Amino acid sequence: MGLHPIVAGTVDELLAPFLDWITDAPADPFVPQVVVVPNIAMAEYLEAAIRSEHGVCANVEFLFPGRLRERSGVPAVWPWSVEDATWMVLTALDDPALAAAYGLTARLEERPLAVARHLAELFDRYHSYRPGLIEAWRRGEFVDDLGGATLDERFRWQYELFRVVDAAHPRPDPAPRRLPDRIALFGTGAPVGAQADLVHALAADTDITAFLLVPGPLPDALERWAAPAVAALDAFTGGTGHRPVGPAALPEIELHLCYGPAREFDAARDAILDRFAADPTLTARDVTVIAPAINRTAPLAAPILGAPLADGTRGEPLHLPVRIADRVPT
Repeated sequence: MGLHPIVAGTVDELLAPFLDWITDAPADPFVPQVVVVPNIAMAEYLEAAIRSEHGVCANVEFLFPGRLRERSGVPAVWPWSVEDATWMVLTALDDPALAAAYGLTARLEERPLAVARHLAELFDRYHSYRPGLIEAWRRGEFVDDLGGATLDERFRWQYELFRVVDAAHPRPDPAPRRLPDRIALFGTGAPVGAQADLVHALAADTDITAFLLVPGPLPDALERWAAPAVAALDAFTGGTGHRPVGPAALPEIELHLCYGPAREFDAARDAILDRFAADPTLTARDVTVIAPAINRTAPLAAPILGAPLADGTRGEPLHLPVRIADRVPT
């Protein structure tokens, strides 16, 4: 039992030790192997890698950090998932006077669910990265958890809304723990805040292997950007996790000036095809396209990025496989 950090500068460097970990399966074939990942893309990447290594990916359960918290049995300052909190916030803002006081009336009329989810995610991030702030708000203290000073008045409406939501919903008792005796964390930096506290609490009686991403040494002009990740690693591992010694691999950057979203996706598609032509080892699962306002741009992404390329061997048109992720209801 305990915490076992494995640190590297890239996902590819973490993959080999992770596959060794997944190969060392529990003796009981009915016990799932639980892997905590930051997003669905990472889960799909690992699933494909396991299939490539073993021919099948079976009885591996990928969890997001929020689900780990729900199944840990460890009490939390803010025990609700984003989905539950969304409806709690929406119920509170159903009061017209309250919505008007916070200046949200017009936005709630246009996109009530999106507004509520945004606020639920905000409270969830506060709990994840600054649990002391949530604890202070629960005590009725409008203060900064880091220095103890009164917060800027711009944030008072968030404090008041949190107090309304929190008072309307009694805290549930922690659910029984539903985790195996060993789990893995993969593909994030060192956890901080409430997430770090949760992992340390679980490590008391659970074998946790943390596959952590921390950049190696960077040029002097960029080194300050790595400082928070290095500090988080030291705090999370108690000095037992070490930053990679090799220099960090810096990405190549190309800039394309485009006149609209449709042309942006055209340029992205051309760039992706150029990379495939230059490097036959690349596959579609190696590519992520990040776009702002995905709900608005998603209708363009699939038809443009996935447009027919050429006839296949049987006459069928070939396509880039496209999957849209991270859309939220509006």
